[in-house]
Amino acid sequence: MKKIGFTRLLAPAAFVSVNVFPLMSAAVLSRFLDPVDLGRYLLAYSFAYFITLADLGVGNGLIQSVGQGKDFYARSRYFSSGLTISFVISSVIMLSAIPIVFLLDDDNRVLYFSVIIQIAVMNIMNTTFVILRLLNRPDLKFKMQILFSLSLMISSVVTAMVFKSSRQVAFYGALSTIFIAIFTFIIAKRISESHGIRLRVPDLYRYRELFKIGSATFVHNIFGAFFTFGQRILIGALAGPFGVASVFYPQTLISKMHQYNAMTSEVFFIEMSSSKDESSIKKIYSSKLKINFIASISISLLFLFLGNQIFAVWLGSGVLLESVENIYIYYIFAYFFYSLTPMPYYLLNSLGMQWKVVVFDVIYAATFGLMILINLNSVDLVYFSKSFAGATCIYGAMMLLYANSILKRKIK
Repeated sequence: MKKIGFTRLLAPAAFVSVNVFPLMSAAVLSRFLDPVDLGRYLLAYSFAYFITLADLGVGNGLIQSVGQGKDFYARSRYFSSGLTISFVISSVIMLSAIPIVFLLDDDNRVLYFSVIIQIAVMNIMNTTFVILRLLNRPDLKFKMQILFSLSLMISSVVTAMVFKSSRQVAFYGALSTIFIAIFTFIIAKRISESHGIRLRVPDLYRYRELFKIGSATFVHNIFGAFFTFGQRILIGALAGPFGVASVFYPQTLISKMHQYNAMTSEVFFIEMSSSKDESSIKKIYSSKLKINFIASISISLLFLFLGNQIFAVWLGSGVLLESVENIYIYYIFAYFFYSLTPMPYYLLNSLGMQWKVVVFDVIYAATFGLMILINLNSVDLVYFSKSFAGATCIYGAMMLLYANSILKRKIK
């Protein structure tokens, strides 16, 4: 009982560390880095983030495969296959990045290579987090998340205050990530062995099953990356590094406030994937969606009434704050709808309808792209933010309506 109670305390602590610590780091960066240098760092991070797609949906595949009830031998094969996929592909991408980054100038070379290494290692670490969760040790997963977020925040804050350079922030961030990733892997390996689950030679059958289950998630993640980080790259091309920083701050703060829905929905996804009772799935979905709605409307109202004060405290004064104040209202509406999509997404996944989600992703991409193309010659930060909000609201509404229709038609 004590262990269960301690785990329940760790869950909100991990949530705070994963979401609040990066916001604290971002507040320090906005004060100690030049806005253009900050924009260069965020742009590099946006390019490198596409490396997270390298897992090809392995995390989702592991949850669905192992969650359906496998013996220790099968779990060993799945865990080994998932880790191998993440490690090999991330390593290939890191090695491939070497000749590419040397085409850049000296300042950008260190910045981009450090960020690429950090994101690639995080990709492997995320697979390890999934394994800890599937081993019924969420307490260890939460502890590692807290340790990682804390070390990354300390690294970013100290280097920004001492060196005032995005290159140093990226370099020391990569070093701290590598250290925590190694530590997490050692712990996961020992816990697996204590459960009688040893890492075995991966086999082709498990690779195929993981890819089959995770392929739709992989495509969905591509669209997700384009809309989270691809839009920063696009605004960087249209408005320069300062534009990237202007979009990053309202996008990050408001989305992080809504992150509770995404994190708790993952837990319900594991429950739905392991449940064979359709009425139970419906009950889980409906109750959680109501909680998500209450949380989302509360956060949106908070920003509607106190947005200026919140961003002033977070960013301080300056031209960056003035730019953010002109556009954050659109991100309030965008992330209200987007924060309601995790449960419809996980419902469709648990019912084996992953590719239906991809259809909505395509519509989302087409809607946003059309809005930008219509006014491409005169796109500014305000119009860009309006387009993003409009496309996101349409996407969220469609996902909710379709998921509810599935509940009525297929689940009695």
